[in-house]
Amino acid sequence: MRSARRVCLARTALLAGVLVGALPASVQAQETVETAASLATRAALAGAETCDARIDTSRTRTIPTDPRFVTPARPAGFDVRIEGEEGGPGSFSAGNEFESNWLVTNDGAVHPQDLAAARLISGCGLPPAAPKTPLDWHRMTYIDPGTGEIAIGSPLWSGAVFNRPLLRRDGDVGPLHESHAPIWKFRCKPGRQLATFKREVFLLGPPASLRVGITSAFNALRRLPFRGISRTPFNGISFYLEGRLVARSGGHRLEAKLSKAERKLVRFGANDLKIRVVKERTGPCNASGSPRQLGIRVVVNGRHRFRTTVTRPPPVSQGNPLAPIPYTVTNRGPSVLVGGRFTLGALFRTSSVSVLGPFGSGAGADCTSAMTTYVVACSLRPMKPGTSRKLDVVLAARRSDREIGEPQLVTWQLDYEFSGAKGISGGDYCLPPEGRADCAGMSEDP
Repeated sequence: MRSARRVCLARTALLAGVLVGALPASVQAQETVETAASLATRAALAGAETCDARIDTSRTRTIPTDPRFVTPARPAGFDVRIEGEEGGPGSFSAGNEFESNWLVTNDGAVHPQDLAAARLISGCGLPPAAPKTPLDWHRMTYIDPGTGEIAIGSPLWSGAVFNRPLLRRDGDVGPLHESHAPIWKFRCKPGRQLATFKREVFLLGPPASLRVGITSAFNALRRLPFRGISRTPFNGISFYLEGRLVARSGGHRLEAKLSKAERKLVRFGANDLKIRVVKERTGPCNASGSPRQLGIRVVVNGRHRFRTTVTRPPPVSQGNPLAPIPYTVTNRGPSVLVGGRFTLGALFRTSSVSVLGPFGSGAGADCTSAMTTYVVACSLRPMKPGTSRKLDVVLAARRSDREIGEPQLVTWQLDYEFSGAKGISGGDYCLPPEGRADCAGMSEDP
């Protein structure tokens, strides 16, 4: 069955003029759209079953990937949007509508494209191992490389377990976010206890903002007047980033907005987080059926941002149609740019010019073959904040034999999009007449 679906998806090669099968092109195209929608919906339904979410298959939209977005880092295929609703009847999050976005490539692979889809494809469970490609980053369950959102919750802290009684009492956020349910050690000691929790998360370098919220949750402690038992069980919470203490509270609640210097501790890739909590004497706690239940809720929210600029020297008359025009691509950060893309496009004002390109190279760019006669799409390899790279763009235009004595003007532009930073930078390219090195002093109107 899987191989059959891949054969169906491969029929998109018809768009490139390759004949597959004997069915009319319109029938094959419709079959391919339906196959892509089915693959994405199946992945969403499988996750929804364990995530306590419902998928509305009647509200699924599938379209071919915009050619401008097809790069070596984001293969061609179909973009699928699936609507759904969080939580079943009686759930804390019941009725919250959401949408998940997916990419189904022509080989039948299904890739999540936002946090909701990443949570669904993981079954609201563990995120994958270390991401290596832009598509891998989209599988992380607590970071969205498209929007830069960071949303780290209570799961996956080493040595911690959920406190189910408090979760049933207080509820939780919807399943398409990491849980905010209370956690504590496997054993809740009756006396004073120091608890340490650790977690490894993968981030895109220093974020533009990062907030830490650690709050206590407990039950029945205030109503049991045992001598020496504190009315609030926690007496100190500390948060560490890469081994450095960045936030501390002497009470049972920690709310902190990290400074720019503290955010610079965040590295591209793996980062170690640690929480230390001091619990005072409470008596027996967290045992099955015990009235004393306690834990901490963890929320780390923030956002990665990228401020990318593209500059070029002033346009000049160009006698050599193969000479590169340098563009400078700069990531001003503060986060690492991953998954950036741009397109190179050329237009010409007269039929006496043949446009053979454009072509791009350098700047850590990977470019596809031309999508149309005059457009090529490129993806940018990850760029650290503060770094610049030069992208050499070659128009590769040539004159025809007609109108030999006239200069010919080609207008072209570079369109770029780097995780939300968009822009256009273009110019005119003048081909001088035969026997001239440039177009200086000549009218460039064809």
